[in-house]
Amino acid sequence: MIPDNNFDEVEIAQQIIINEDETALSEPQVTIRKRLPWLLSNIMLYIIAASAISPFQEVISSVPILAVIMPIISNTSGNVAIQAVSVTLRGLSMGEVTPLDTFKVLRKEIIAANGTSLALGLTLGILSLIWAPVEERWISIVAAVVMIVNVFIAASLGTLLPMILKRCNIDPALVSGPLLTTTLDAIGFFTFLSMITIASHLHLQI
Repeated sequence: MIPDNNFDEVEIAQQIIINEDETALSEPQVTIRKRLPWLLSNIMLYIIAASAISPFQEVISSVPILAVIMPIISNTSGNVAIQAVSVTLRGLSMGEVTPLDTFKVLRKEIIAANGTSLALGLTLGILSLIWAPVEERWISIVAAVVMIVNVFIAASLGTLLPMILKRCNIDPALVSGPLLTTTLDAIGFFTFLSMITIASHLHLQI
């Protein structure tokens, strides 16, 4: 089972692409030509993210609560990333910051992520503790740790990626969304499921 992904990043990038050349009264062939390549590329990107899950199908089947927790981690980290991307893109577009200010903006995001990650991790840990059966409540600790780590990664990438793309003269609004979605999902799912697998084996040995 593959958890739902967060589509906010993709939607923003799609809107930018569409608004550049397509209008509400464009010919149908123009709409197809503009949208279809983007939609096909999204499928390939999500296949990459899904490949991080495929080695752990047995673990997911044996611990059903994971199917509830994984979309929360994915969606939350995606929202954190898109907030950071939005602020960074707005700063770049308004001339408030340039790629030379990357570390200044990153420092601010990391400091903010300290409080944000702890609050989100604690919340998911408590929810997992409530949802999980008594014998699987150890999962709440793993879920909280992974949420904290993923929030830090999301805030960092949400700042660094637009700056790097801008420095390389690539439109950051066009590319940041799908790259962030794929990267965060792949990292989050692989880390979470790997830790669950290790913890599960240790738990069975005790």
